[in-house]
Amino acid sequence: MQHNVSLNVPLGPESVATLRPGDNIAVSGVLLTGGLRLHEYLYTVKPELPDSAGGGVLFQCEPLIELRPEGGMELLSASPANSVYFERYILSIVKHYGFAAVMGKGGMTEATLKALRDNNCIYLHTISGAGVYLANKVNTISPVKFGCPPAILPATYPPHELNSDHDEDREDHIFSWYFTVEDFPAIVTSALTGKDLHSVIRELSIRQAGVL
Repeated sequence: MQHNVSLNVPLGPESVATLRPGDNIAVSGVLLTGGLRLHEYLYTVKPELPDSAGGGVLFQCEPLIELRPEGGMELLSASPANSVYFERYILSIVKHYGFAAVMGKGGMTEATLKALRDNNCIYLHTISGAGVYLANKVNTISPVKFGCPPAILPATYPPHELNSDHDEDREDHIFSWYFTVEDFPAIVTSALTGKDLHSVIRELSIRQAGVL
């Protein structure tokens, strides 16, 4: 049976242990947010984070952020990224930093989700294609490694400098943000116990396809 659950970050072991696949979650607190470059950086360099990640939530997202000419920034969209893109990095990151949850969309392979569960980490699936709605659930954003957001670049910032494959160790090329959120919606699709919903849906789809 599904439950509606409010969670505050950092997540305690007891609150994570009680969650079940299909539970509807409203997350409040601080999320470490970033895409491929953040995952590569955490995996390769293993930097010390400004805030402890223990019990934290890693939000897999390439945010759409506007840098205003007069200063400041505005989050325009916070649509989740496909988690499979980060699969090669995620287990090592979770083991090293102690994240209690990974949030994205689409899940990962059954073997990876099981490995996360074995390390007391759950998977949260949030809404795909609702970036503006999700952005409205974010109260504040602050850069962890400051650089120009990848989706909107000031005209004065040369794109070839930003994306240079020959200068990847420049820290300002790493785009990661702390999102302070309130009632951020997600569904538990892989809990510490029970079968992950991605596998269940995959099996049902295969079975249904055989009937057609």
